[in-house]
Amino acid sequence: MNSYLTEILQHPVDKLALVEWPSMRILDANEELCKYFKYSKNELLDRVFHSLIWKNVPREIMLRIEQQFDESGFSFILEENQQKWINITRITNNNGLFGLVRVLDIPTNKKVIELELEESEQRFKTLSDVASEGVCFIQDGTIVDANDQLARIFGFDSTQTIVEKKLNELLSVSDIQRIMASAEISAINRNEVRSTDATGRLLFLEITGSYLQFKAKRTLALVFNDVSIRKRTEQALQQSLESFQRLLEDSPNGVVILTDGKIQYLNQSACRLFDIEDEDDLFGDVFENYIEAPFRDSVMKDLQSIREGGDVGSKEVRLVTADGESIDVEIKATLTVYENRPSIQITIDNITDRNRLMQEQIRVRFVEEINSALKAEIDEHRATQLKLEQQQRQTLEQTAKMESIFNSTENLMMWTLNHDYEITELNANFAKNMRATFSEDVAHGSNIMAILQCHVDHNLYQGQLQAFTNGFKGRPQQFELPLKNDNNETVWWQCFLNPVYLNGKLQELSCLVYDNTERKEIDRKIRDSLKEKEVLLQEVHHRVKNNLQVISSILNLQSSYVNDPKTLDILRESQQRIKSMSFIHETIYRTADFSRLEFMDYIKTIASNLIQSYRTATTRVDFIPEMQSVGLNLDQAIPCGLIINELVSNALKYAFKGRKKGSLTVVLREENEDVILAVKDDGVGLPKDFAFEKNNSLGIQLVYALLEQLDAHMKVDQTSGTEFFIRFRRK
Repeated sequence: MNSYLTEILQHPVDKLALVEWPSMRILDANEELCKYFKYSKNELLDRVFHSLIWKNVPREIMLRIEQQFDESGFSFILEENQQKWINITRITNNNGLFGLVRVLDIPTNKKVIELELEESEQRFKTLSDVASEGVCFIQDGTIVDANDQLARIFGFDSTQTIVEKKLNELLSVSDIQRIMASAEISAINRNEVRSTDATGRLLFLEITGSYLQFKAKRTLALVFNDVSIRKRTEQALQQSLESFQRLLEDSPNGVVILTDGKIQYLNQSACRLFDIEDEDDLFGDVFENYIEAPFRDSVMKDLQSIREGGDVGSKEVRLVTADGESIDVEIKATLTVYENRPSIQITIDNITDRNRLMQEQIRVRFVEEINSALKAEIDEHRATQLKLEQQQRQTLEQTAKMESIFNSTENLMMWTLNHDYEITELNANFAKNMRATFSEDVAHGSNIMAILQCHVDHNLYQGQLQAFTNGFKGRPQQFELPLKNDNNETVWWQCFLNPVYLNGKLQELSCLVYDNTERKEIDRKIRDSLKEKEVLLQEVHHRVKNNLQVISSILNLQSSYVNDPKTLDILRESQQRIKSMSFIHETIYRTADFSRLEFMDYIKTIASNLIQSYRTATTRVDFIPEMQSVGLNLDQAIPCGLIINELVSNALKYAFKGRKKGSLTVVLREENEDVILAVKDDGVGLPKDFAFEKNNSLGIQLVYALLEQLDAHMKVDQTSGTEFFIRFRRK
């Protein structure tokens, strides 16, 4: 219902109702009318109005009401009990013909009647003015009355400007004749016409005409509805639709529109895709029948989801053409409207050639990766492959190039095999080598596992052929395989196995092999030579150790001929230093790794030997090792051993004089890349005025010389006994 009718019905004094004409079924009523008839609004709706005022409606009364209504546009009748006037005013809009019913008290004098009539006319005039449609009365081709909306439609300032104008000034004569003829035939009519406003702007109008009595004269009443905006919108939509249809027809992708699951439209690309000449060949067919069975349920679920407002992405499926040929496609479905019905638009992209190209590219890439693992020429192959991928050359050209590379690679044997260990592809070098080395003719379909098992060198075989089984589990394999050739000589193969996936499944195993016999022989000779050198070096260290022990023995014999105590001390210190170096060479002689000597065991040996040498009956010294496993090379081990020898000797000689018991602690550990070495005792300590770095004794000078050789730093702590703390970087 229009808003202005709603406002009229809400009048707080009048008893008003809106009825459908001519059935007089109540469509709406205001509160005053409900109170008057003592019904609720819901009880009045859809009830025939005249049943409220007459129990049995006289036929002549109904004919008189209809005649007055048709001729003048309104009717006055008395209520059955003669206490009320019933005024019915005609209202026409785009939705049909209606009546505005007003229940009036019977006035007591003529003045009141005139005032109420004037008020009724004024209210009808207001109703006309607030309407969105233009209204005018035509007598003898001249406009005798009009509302403000009509003036606004034609671009005039006021109603006075348009009144007294000839109707043919606003409309063409042919349109006027058509409107008058329609009004003569029926009161319910609608005519579309074109006109221009006062500024020359084109107007699109819908005009409804009917005849009535106005001021005692037959009058043509016209209702103008300005539909210019709607018409222009329709034209724009039609142009947009035509452009969209041209785009659909010119699209390289197939487009299919479905309504209720049936094909209603196909563009030219879709016709070519389904191998038909015209879209009528598939019109009305069920689209589901053209989807291959494995994809049918999934696609139909997606289409149902789209009908319910869901959003579904692209999907790769397989369709069947009109000739029964299968094609791989990618589809994308969206909701649309086709011929005013909810429909689904499906965009189809044929990806059959693309999938075939991808499969071939996977095979080409596999061949490239095999070659790139071992040959410098693979860089050229990889560049060639990248170039091929960028230019997307034809599949046959790519296959020809790769087969040429596959068969021309020298010194490499390559083949592929399936799950039954049957050869599916092989290069010429593999066939040539098998014939020359093992007198075996291999070809497509040969069982390579059975052939290799016949030629395995069982003296060196360690189950390497199991790698083929592991390869089919998806794990790349690398191993050396010992075989016996025709001359009963051992041949070593270096083998590389890689899984080959096609369409996401492991289908084959690629095998790349080269003869490794010569390198194995070279490795054996190098290991034998290295072993000889290690034995020779151990012998050298053994002889050095023996020579140092001879020197130590000579010094020991010499000391038996010396009576001077100072000279005896010098000889004994020299003998200890020689023993320290001897222990190093003995350690080297007993180790298998010359680059790293276990220094912790060496320190324990030196310290225990010195404690044994300087042991006295009156003093017992306990050795406390706080050491970790530290490996040093020879250049650092010898200086460190001599430093330990000097520091431990000094502690045993001077730290425990006059004491019955003492302890000597040696610390060895690593901190990051630094080696920490410390010798500490709980003895009497150094004299207060003792300057360690200025002392000119041989032992002290030797310690500082060795520290410089190690690039080490030493700190002396006399807080409790004496501690020598040394730090240097391990090489």
